[in-house]
Amino acid sequence: MRELVIQIINKHDLIKRCRKLMYVNKRSFLMLKLHHDGYNLRQIGELFGLNHATVIHNIKRAEWFEKTNERIYLEDTRELRLELMEHPVNRNVNDLITEVIDCKSLRGLEQIQIRILKNQYKLKCIE
Repeated sequence: MRELVIQIINKHDLIKRCRKLMYVNKRSFLMLKLHHDGYNLRQIGELFGLNHATVIHNIKRAEWFEKTNERIYLEDTRELRLELMEHPVNRNVNDLITEVIDCKSLRGLEQIQIRILKNQYKLKCIE
């Protein structure tokens, strides 16, 4: 997933320091998506070259626009949504173990529980 995210960031030129609304909306959407997929604020910040406070701001901004169905935001992020739909997040048991060990909060454990309930961790049967 990380390689795909880096590829998308580079393709859409989201790492550059630009305050044009189209770029801001795409960055915010991608940060929200990564946060929902289990990336922590530090990891997201490293991908974009930003600090965790900026990531928090962008996630809250994207959540608001998603909640209110903001037309321009939805138009700006449509292409990213389609790209990410083609690449669902797949985790394996090792990812689950690593995430539980690295988890430092109850909220983090709750997010792992949600991912388990959504069957995002794929178990490989050994014969």
